[in-house]
Amino acid sequence: MSIERDEEDEKMNLSKANLSRANLFKVDLRLANLQGANLQGAILTGADLTEANLYGVDLYEANLYGAAMQRTILERAELERANLSRANLQGAILSKANLQGAILHGADLTEANLDKAILPYGWREALQAAGLIPKDDEAAPTATVSPHLK
Repeated sequence: MSIERDEEDEKMNLSKANLSRANLFKVDLRLANLQGANLQGAILTGADLTEANLYGVDLYEANLYGAAMQRTILERAELERANLSRANLQGAILSKANLQGAILHGADLTEANLDKAILPYGWREALQAAGLIPKDDEAAPTATVSPHLK
């Protein structure tokens, strides 16, 4: 499947699209609207999703290795078992996203919003230690770890 940006239309609309298992290697989806799309198992290695709207998108087991996702909206996204290694998530909105089992090696989460996100076991503590999210005694928790992963 090949997706190309229409130069006249800055914002590509793929909301609720079924792109399950699609090969979107290095695709340019900057500013795209993918709200509610199914991207289960999709290959998005090196894709540019900068400032895209992925609200509620299903990225279960998707490969986002090295993807550019600065300021991307991933609120309520399903990212369980997704590969986000080396992804740039600076300023991304990941509030209420499910990141259980996600691979986050080398991912840049600088200034990302992880409010009430479900994080892989141990990540909450690591992010608190790095000062990226408040410690439990400083403020209300901004991220949770799934109880069955403890």
